[in-house]
Amino acid sequence: MTGRSLMSRDGSANVGVRGIGARSLAATLGLIWHQRHLVYLLTRREIARQFRGSLIGWFWLVLAPVMLLLIYWLIFATIFGIGDEATRGGRTSYPLLIFAGISVFQVFGECLQRGPGLIREHPNYVQRVVFPVELLAVVAVSSALFKAVISLVLLVLILAVSGDWPGHTLWLLPVILVPWALLMVGMVWLLAALGAFVRDIGNLLASITIVLVLGSPVFYDIERIPEAFRALYLANPIAGYIAMVRDVLLWQQTPSLWLFAGHTALALIVLGTGHRVFFRLRAQFADVV
Repeated sequence: MTGRSLMSRDGSANVGVRGIGARSLAATLGLIWHQRHLVYLLTRREIARQFRGSLIGWFWLVLAPVMLLLIYWLIFATIFGIGDEATRGGRTSYPLLIFAGISVFQVFGECLQRGPGLIREHPNYVQRVVFPVELLAVVAVSSALFKAVISLVLLVLILAVSGDWPGHTLWLLPVILVPWALLMVGMVWLLAALGAFVRDIGNLLASITIVLVLGSPVFYDIERIPEAFRALYLANPIAGYIAMVRDVLLWQQTPSLWLFAGHTALALIVLGTGHRVFFRLRAQFADVV
């Protein structure tokens, strides 16, 4: 094998990878980069699978966030009468504040749901094919992140039309999303490894997702948290990344350097921990799927 990624005509992966048994995080990141085309193909197939059989197919990637935004506007602005004064004195529309928060949270929520069952969902990759199963976590995160990016692009377009184009801070958005993606990959590695052996993890996480939504600033601005507790509250990575994305897009200001540095460090710790646990248990995956 040459190390290139190949996809057979039926969509299955046939991969020959040099150094597939490497255990260092640096080697795994190098493998991910080397197999980036395979990650792209599997991510595209993963997204296509979600819309298979629908009449409008991939158009749901745009229609779904538009419908979500309209629902937020109808419920919160029209029915409950929550005005824009709830967003730092009316600096943006309240439904847009929620939309920005849920766009970030949906990456976490989808990865949290997919992680525990990821290995058992792909027994062919684990048992029958010479395949770097660590890529499955990257594919799951890439799929979730792609859909979130579509939502954020839509948000930017709405802001531009309304005259609130976040021009001088928009370039910071990908900078913020990189450590967010690394955090999610590490989390999925950890959950996938543990969930392969303890199936109750998936049921437990499904039950607490709603608690995590309410405990994160999805439906309210971080400024509404008492200042004495705000720093502790922002230690929650979901809250921190929602706050940073809103800073860049809605408030058009540079996020706190300390907040970004702290969450980047946390992302690297979770990434390293998830990688270590995943590779320690990887040899036993074939016995449990």
